[in-house]
Amino acid sequence: MTEESTINYYNQESSQYSRKRYEGKTESYFQFLFRYRQNLFLNFVDRIASNMKNASVLEIGCADGVLIKSLLERWPNVFGSLIGVDISPMMIEEAIRTTKDSRVKYFLRGVEPGEKNDLVIELGVHSQNFDAEINSVSEKLKESGYFIYCVAGRSSLHARFKLLGVSYVNDYMSYAEYEKIIKKYFDVLSSEPYGLFIPKLWAFPRFAMVVQPILEKLFRNMFSNLFHEKIYLLRKKQ
Repeated sequence: MTEESTINYYNQESSQYSRKRYEGKTESYFQFLFRYRQNLFLNFVDRIASNMKNASVLEIGCADGVLIKSLLERWPNVFGSLIGVDISPMMIEEAIRTTKDSRVKYFLRGVEPGEKNDLVIELGVHSQNFDAEINSVSEKLKESGYFIYCVAGRSSLHARFKLLGVSYVNDYMSYAEYEKIIKKYFDVLSSEPYGLFIPKLWAFPRFAMVVQPILEKLFRNMFSNLFHEKIYLLRKKQ
């Protein structure tokens, strides 16, 4: 997808972004993937929350602010300021409309304030130049700041079955290749793969809701490359 087509897609999704991905019953692999990732993200934040008193947060690719709002709901007194940026103008409008906390500000990506942050979040954002993106985030962090990030793996079953022929998959790398670059800038505190795509499983949502979490835990250590994404808790190298 070109940047223009990506912006158009998320503009169209802006009014229903959270509803389609996070609300109601989990009835598809698509919904499971987003909700499982959100839970892993919140678990990572829980690990560092004691170091986050009055912390400044930057989320890259904030969409309608769903993750920022989840942070404030779970930790209402931890964060001092939160900034969300996105390439979609209509996502930013929706985020502003649905976020009532005065500590939160939203901007189009590229025009946000230049202050360094205690925590940067970037989930579900595709990058054509991975090294440049990781370096850019490192520069946006204070010394020993935290970065919660996820990447999509080239060898995943999701990429092989669901994204066959999709052009942006050519930018995906193996998790080992990602980590070689990540470790130039960050210490890896924790990581976890998720999103083991099983064809036809979600044709039966009630059954899948029982089986999918079991498969995630059973195979994540032995066959991590088959999982669609991997989320990292990182700390900037000193």
